[in-house]
Amino acid sequence: MSLDVRRCYAEVSLDNIAWNYRWLRSRCGVRVCGVVKANAYGHGAVKVARRLEAEGCDFFAVATIDEALELRDSGIGCEILVFGVTDPRYADVLAARGFTQTIASMELAEAYNSALTRLRLKCHLKIDTGMTRLGIGEFERFNAKRFQNLEVDGAFTHLSVSDECNAESDDYTRTQIARFREIAPSSARVLHCANSGGVCRHAESYAAPYNLVRPGIALYGHFAGAEGLKPAMTWKARVCRVRDVPAGTAVGYGRTWVVPTARRIAVLSVGYGDGFSRMLSNRGSVWIAGQRAPIVGRVCMDLTMVDVTEVEGVRELDEAELFGEHITVEEVANRLGTITYEVLCGVSARVPRIHV
Repeated sequence: MSLDVRRCYAEVSLDNIAWNYRWLRSRCGVRVCGVVKANAYGHGAVKVARRLEAEGCDFFAVATIDEALELRDSGIGCEILVFGVTDPRYADVLAARGFTQTIASMELAEAYNSALTRLRLKCHLKIDTGMTRLGIGEFERFNAKRFQNLEVDGAFTHLSVSDECNAESDDYTRTQIARFREIAPSSARVLHCANSGGVCRHAESYAAPYNLVRPGIALYGHFAGAEGLKPAMTWKARVCRVRDVPAGTAVGYGRTWVVPTARRIAVLSVGYGDGFSRMLSNRGSVWIAGQRAPIVGRVCMDLTMVDVTEVEGVRELDEAELFGEHITVEEVANRLGTITYEVLCGVSARVPRIHV
């Protein structure tokens, strides 16, 4: 299909992602792990990883073994850390494909160790210092000698409030960093605790002995107060119908918006089936022909209506920006009462990614 007639698409700037990678690396002065889980936060994991690899990134992180296999099968040859729990039945696959598996509990360590039949499995210990999610308890002691089939190459923890700007959260983050420093195994080659919040707000999270950072959302250009970052995704949709409707006309499912006076309505080729939230019904807006246009009526599965009465010259097949330069992802997230992560990851698989 010609790119000129796509109903909607997400344009992803690989140059901006590369810029963000260099900015983060320069800021920290240590090795950067490119977090490309969830399809690189919606940006396209394979294309993003290839570009970052060309920039010198030699370490990636994903959530699942399937995500790791996608990268490896696409030619990404460097180290790949699997954050999530992998079924121990696939321990030999993890080892054979050269993946690094997170060890999140003593029970899982035992299961992986017992399941391995041919190769040793490289792993990073996940230590829980206050997230209360995955991780070996702070007072548990991991004895590597018990697990001869595991190669403990690294250890890490996760900072739960490092992105929140208040004194209480800052104290909690410092406490987590200090706890990890005290209990991290001295034999581990790689030690890391800095996520995007750590990189952007807590220099102690990447100071020695830590020698790796793993920014996620910041890699894609989003972190409040980090002015050097460049957002990488712009989402656009085509106008598929423009029509003039008289006063009293109901628009969309449920008749939630009735035209107060004669108006011009444009129908966009995007809906909640594409990840454009139904919660934006009658409250969001788009950018079209140099102006904002309010969303009217309920967002449908495949279509969305906007009021373009005050916007001159809108025609069928014109493009509308859903978020990007003029309407930021942060604005959309705030309107929805959520975070940028969810908005970006929510752009569905049927939306083509155009990498530039």
